[in-house]
Amino acid sequence: MYEYFADDELSREMRILLEEMNSLLELLNRNLQEIDRKLSSMVFVPSPSGGNEVYLSPELELVDYLEQMN
Repeated sequence: MYEYFADDELSREMRILLEEMNSLLELLNRNLQEIDRKLSSMVFVPSPSGGNEVYLSPELELVDYLEQMN
């Protein structure tokens, strides 16, 4: 009887752990999708000074950015 109880308890703990892992994976997936969405909406703009590359979010006004660079 004790072994059966231990196996049943282990199974319950494993189910709980798997549910927690699944929740964490779903959260990770949502975060990765959000990162992908943000990266895919960014616009590449070369630096006017010829320096490092600059990436802009479309929410920023390109004209305002270029004016700040000059």
